[in-house]
Amino acid sequence: MTRVLWAEYRRGAGPVITGVTAVVSLLFLYDGGVDWPGPWMRFAMNFRAMLLVVGPVVVALAAWQAGRDRHHGVDELLTSTARAPWRRVAITWCSVTGAAWLGMLVTVAVNVAVIAPHGSYSGGGWPWTIAGTFVGIGVHTALGVALGSALPVRLLGPALGLGLVVVFEPMVMSLGGGTGQLVTLPYFPRLLGPPIQVWASTQLLQLAWFASLIVLLLAAVAVRRARRLVAPTAVTAVLGTVLALVPVAEVIGQDMRASELVCVPRVCVTRADADLLPLVTDAARRMLDRVADVPGAPVEALPSTRAGMSLPVSVPDDVRTWSGRVRHNDTELRRSMISELLYSPCARVDTYSLPAVVEGWWIGEISPKKASQRVVARLARLKQLPVAEQNAWVGRALSALRVCHPADLRSFR
Repeated sequence: MTRVLWAEYRRGAGPVITGVTAVVSLLFLYDGGVDWPGPWMRFAMNFRAMLLVVGPVVVALAAWQAGRDRHHGVDELLTSTARAPWRRVAITWCSVTGAAWLGMLVTVAVNVAVIAPHGSYSGGGWPWTIAGTFVGIGVHTALGVALGSALPVRLLGPALGLGLVVVFEPMVMSLGGGTGQLVTLPYFPRLLGPPIQVWASTQLLQLAWFASLIVLLLAAVAVRRARRLVAPTAVTAVLGTVLALVPVAEVIGQDMRASELVCVPRVCVTRADADLLPLVTDAARRMLDRVADVPGAPVEALPSTRAGMSLPVSVPDDVRTWSGRVRHNDTELRRSMISELLYSPCARVDTYSLPAVVEGWWIGEISPKKASQRVVARLARLKQLPVAEQNAWVGRALSALRVCHPADLRSFR
């Protein structure tokens, strides 16, 4: 059997499927090579989202390989051989599925090598999501093999791939955060929000549903007697119905443990980003020391999701490149820590260049993008004041930016 599968892999679309799956999934996950793929659950969810791109390609190639015998005019000859139809279908499915899995394993290996050295948070049930991705690609290959075997259409593969893109991608993207609604499909949108948790019981049910779909699709073109489809059809229908009735709260939810704070003196991050502490602690403490004598200034550094109205310095959660190194130089890292503090509260109010002046005083230099003559002149006047008056002025400015009251802001013209 191994020799037969290897021959089917080499002589069919196997090498193409492996290469396309590996390259496309890596490009999808890394967005041009700038995004940190961890922690593990974020990688697992985005790996699942990759099926939106890779799935249609795999379906198209699987349909082509399944219909290859018909296109070559040897399908009638094969029906006269001793090999049962189910065996031919199974070999084709195993070949294309194994080819896709090889490409996916390349992607998993790359991400393990990138994430593992940093000791990233490993909660949330991420292995179940990875397993679901591998079985989900099997559903795609089964669909391609079934339709490619049943329909004598040369351009069936490209049509199937395009159809999946047109039908499912807009639907999945429109659901956004409502990922629980996708439990009967092998797709998830990208994980961009807070860390999430999936539960083993629901994931096992989903894996069983995917497996039943694979069996049903292959049996539909492999068995000669329709009554043999009754059992797989009934099992698939029952599993699909039960899965569709599972409450969204039991499918996917926020990982509360990942959102807990992990702290060193004056600096905290979430447990999901605990390995960021060595990267940001020194810069955050220097920022806090700079405003230690400013009335009402932040006294601790917290994740941006916990900043609230207390105006703490926020620790950005995107400070790393894909390799785990700090994305910004020291100045840019410190500037990113206070950007939300200075610019977000009054985004719709005319602040008269006040945030840029406070930022220049706090960081020690003005960003080239904000270095207007007005900002430079106001910062120069501020630095000429005695230190106590500078601290008082910055304290009043922070208070005005927090409240965003136009009258208070006009006083800083």
